[in-house]
Amino acid sequence: MRARWLPSILVVAASFVSSAQVNAQQAVSQSVRPHTLDVQFSGFIQPGLRFMPFLDQARRILWMSDTNVDGKVSAADLERRKARIANGIRVKVISELLRYDDDGDGVVTRAEVLRIETQRIRARARFNPVGATEALIRKQIDEAVATPMRADKNGDRRIAWTEMLDFGRTRPTTPTASMESEFRFILALDENADGATDSAEFERAAERIFRSIDLDGDETLSRDEVDAFRARIGSVVVAIRPSDEAVQLGDQEP
Repeated sequence: MRARWLPSILVVAASFVSSAQVNAQQAVSQSVRPHTLDVQFSGFIQPGLRFMPFLDQARRILWMSDTNVDGKVSAADLERRKARIANGIRVKVISELLRYDDDGDGVVTRAEVLRIETQRIRARARFNPVGATEALIRKQIDEAVATPMRADKNGDRRIAWTEMLDFGRTRPTTPTASMESEFRFILALDENADGATDSAEFERAAERIFRSIDLDGDETLSRDEVDAFRARIGSVVVAIRPSDEAVQLGDQEP
C-alpha cells in the first residue's frame, strides 16, 4: 500500500517545489530594478579605467547629493534639494510675469500683458501668414493673455508682488523618480544606522562595486569586464552591503 501511494506523493511534492520556485522568481523580478547610482556609474565606467580615477568619479555622486556640504548625505539633504527645486520654479514663474512689467513698477497690469502678447502674436502671424485669420489671431491673443492673468487672484486686472509669489507656489515641485532613487540608494549604504551616509561609507561601497566589476583583480577594467557589468545592470542590479552580502536593492526602503 505504501509503495502504491509513494509516486503520487512525489508528484505533489515536486509540483509544490516548482510552484514555490516560480513565485520566488516572480517576486525577485518585480522587486529588482536598475538603480540611478549604477546607471551613473555606467556613464563613466569604460575599458582601461583604474580604481582611483573611478573612485574620484564616484565621489561626485555623493558630493552632488550633499546639499549642505557636511561630508554626508541624509534625508535632510533630499528635503533641501526639493526646497531648492521649488524655489527655482517660483523664480521662473515670477520672472515670466515680470517680463510684462514695461514700466518697472513691480506690478503687472492686464493692459501690459495685452500689449506685449498682441505684438508677439501679430509679429508671428506676419512671418507665418498661412491660415492666420483675424479671428484666429484674436483667439490666440485672448488665450495668451488669460494664462499669466490667472495670477490675478482678486480680479482687479493687476498682478501685485504678493500675487506673483502665491502664483509661484502653486506650481508642482514633485522631485523626479531618479532623484528619489539616487538618495534612497545612497542612504541604504549607511553602515552604522545613524541616518546618514558619510564619505567613508560611500567610498567603501563604491570600492566593492569596482571590485565586483574587476574580476581579475588587476585594478584596471577590461573590455570584457565592462561589457559584463553593463549586461548585469541591464537586468538585475546587485549592490554589496558592508556585510559583503549580495543584496537586491529594488524597492527597499533606506
